[in-house]
Amino acid sequence: MPTAIHTPINFSRPDMRISFLHTIAASQPLFDQAAHDLNINADRFRHLTQPELREAIASDRFDAEAKSRLHACLQDLAANADAIVVTCATLGPVAELFDDIPAPVLRADAAQAMAASAEKGKLTVLCAAESALASVGALFCSYGKGADLVTVTHLPEVWRFFTEGDHKACHDGIVAAIWQAYAAGADVVALAHPWMAPAAMSVKGRQPFDIPHAALKAVMANLNSRQF
Repeated sequence: MPTAIHTPINFSRPDMRISFLHTIAASQPLFDQAAHDLNINADRFRHLTQPELREAIASDRFDAEAKSRLHACLQDLAANADAIVVTCATLGPVAELFDDIPAPVLRADAAQAMAASAEKGKLTVLCAAESALASVGALFCSYGKGADLVTVTHLPEVWRFFTEGDHKACHDGIVAAIWQAYAAGADVVALAHPWMAPAAMSVKGRQPFDIPHAALKAVMANLNSRQF
């Protein structure tokens, strides 16, 4: 059973300054809530939302201008920051290519994949967006868990509810899928999109890994141990 990731943490450096780069505005309150759950002071968080960057990558229009804009965003966020968290899975692989950002850059999806893959047993990743299925599977397998132990389950109905703005049906669908994954033999469950995080709070006893909590735990642990 995975470690409960909503357990408050006693960090020794409460004054850490973390910047976040989002492509969906709804991600900000999810990371702020995760900070509250983990007893992390969010007063020194800085959030920047750039939906145009995700749209450029998704439509294969990530040209030199878009790359320059991403670079400028990261440079701006690095000012007075101990670390930057890129919360968009589509943007993450591009953002980590820059080697001149004066603050460490952490991919939120990679932090979750690393934490979940370190757990023993079979891992099921619940993914709503069909376009992300292949990249999600490759990411989780890249952390040493064999492909025979990783299952990526597509939830098209959840994606439809999400895009239609039916929040209750979306939430209920995710919770049902979590329990179905455990019933089917999963030892560990991970939620592939940050917006899935609220559903994790409804699963008592066997909390799945969600991106906001896993990413904050990773960035704070690295900063406290000075691994960044």
